[in-house]
Amino acid sequence: VTRGLAPNVRLKPSGLAWLGDMPEHWEVSPLKWLLSRVDYGTSEVAKLDGKIRVLTMGNIQNGEVVIAGSGGLYQVPHGLLLEEHDLLFTRTNGNPELVGKVGLFRGLATDQVTFASYLVRLRVREPFNPHWLHFLLNSSRFWAFARSHALVNLQTNLNSTRYGQFLVPVPPPA
Repeated sequence: VTRGLAPNVRLKPSGLAWLGDMPEHWEVSPLKWLLSRVDYGTSEVAKLDGKIRVLTMGNIQNGEVVIAGSGGLYQVPHGLLLEEHDLLFTRTNGNPELVGKVGLFRGLATDQVTFASYLVRLRVREPFNPHWLHFLLNSSRFWAFARSHALVNLQTNLNSTRYGQFLVPVPPPA
């Protein structure tokens, strides 16, 4: 994630305990500055014959979003359909090891897919690369850091406000 295509690039301290050094021409920024949208999903219960698929935590597998085969909703509030390259992160779960898990949606808005309320959609803004951010958020160091900041009660919770404040290394878009 931090070496890029130039293995001999000069490094500087990132100031991030979870990361260490980063290329000297990179910056550090709050995650929320890289995003155009941060949305909680729907709390509607899926119906057997609903056409709009509803993703749950189980649909995030190995960093990918796997679309549910059946069941869905008849309609969703404006803006809650996923678009290509949206990221979904698990904000709450009874299993702390699953909180902060991020999947990349490779479908299109025309696929009619939405997401449940315990997932949060992150839409990466131009000119930043959603694939790169996907790799960063799923890196073992960042994931461990994010989970260490989750609030633990009956369920482990990492809300989007706290998540968006995390500092991340940012390469120049070019």
